[in-house]
Amino acid sequence: MAWTVAAGTRLAGHTEAGVRLLAPVLALGTAAFVFRLTARLFDRVHAWLAVALLAVLPYLFFVGFLAFPDTPLVLCWAGAVYFLHRELIDRAPGAWLGVGVFLGLGLLAKYTVALLGLAAVLFTIVDPPSRSLWRTWRPYAALVVAALIFSPVWLWNMDHEWISFARQTTDRLASRFHFKLPTLMLFAAVHLTPLGLVGGWHAVRTWWRRRGTPEAAGTGPSGRPLSLALTLVAVPLAVVVLASFSRNTKFNWTGPMWLPLVPYVAGWMLLRLPGTAAGPRWRIGKHAARYAVGAFLVYAVGLYYLGVGLPGVPYARGLGTGWQGLGARLEALADERRASDGTRPLIVGLDGDSTPSWVAFYRYRAAPPAGREAAVAET
Repeated sequence: MAWTVAAGTRLAGHTEAGVRLLAPVLALGTAAFVFRLTARLFDRVHAWLAVALLAVLPYLFFVGFLAFPDTPLVLCWAGAVYFLHRELIDRAPGAWLGVGVFLGLGLLAKYTVALLGLAAVLFTIVDPPSRSLWRTWRPYAALVVAALIFSPVWLWNMDHEWISFARQTTDRLASRFHFKLPTLMLFAAVHLTPLGLVGGWHAVRTWWRRRGTPEAAGTGPSGRPLSLALTLVAVPLAVVVLASFSRNTKFNWTGPMWLPLVPYVAGWMLLRLPGTAAGPRWRIGKHAARYAVGAFLVYAVGLYYLGVGLPGVPYARGLGTGWQGLGARLEALADERRASDGTRPLIVGLDGDSTPSWVAFYRYRAAPPAGREAAVAET
């Protein structure tokens, strides 16, 4: 994400718009992969509905314009899912390269995407037609490509006592005990919304009813592609669920894991019951536009609250509000407390990395051009 922020600020300056400039571009890439996958599974009508779901589901809506590691992660997750389908189901030439590229880029964004690779390996073990792939060079070539793309992070960690790997493994295991499964389930429900929950349940029920049948072994939407999609969801989700039994969890952890289900939620919304002109599921699909309008109204109110505020509703602690004024005040305070030798005090954030990042960004904007680098270094 740092590279996209650097590119955006070079084009639009050190402003909020510059920081977030490339986030919508990455979101368009995510939408393109979801569209192409859904069109292969169903048709273009379903594909457009799947893209609309990306704009409505809360997590996927917010990663479309915010700048944080999940923004490129979602793009890479969608790309890896698409090319895994092309490789494991379609056996398309060159798909292995797409798998390697997007797994490698995903690892640069966030290590969580490794769970998607683990899910793909498990699918090739339990899916008989996929086992033969391990007798070819293709999966190994994909792993080599991913490793080469990820190698800068590996080399950097070698010179820095493996600090980022330790943060995501041993440091988390050494943290305090928290039973956060109910919180994780609540976060997942918010990510999926009622439409996603019911559509996902329909996909699981379809797979359960048709397992062991000739149709389940085929390449239709409810056959091996559905098994692959559920595997790509279930394996990463199982790891996060196990972690939530004893460690803290975060709102965004399960967000990208639902991407393989989006085409099947669209398929459920447009499912017409046999022998009926308009079954109950078909009616749900017809009312999806009302749901979308309602969701966007909620998002509009939320964004207005963040930007301007709502009368009688105070800001919650930890929100990124009021930082422009605070940055200017801290920069002025640092000048007032300048020592006789010209040095200024350090400004220290005590909550990890979010407060220092915000303060450094807005001190940079408040400082005169000659003192901007110093303002960042002193935070």
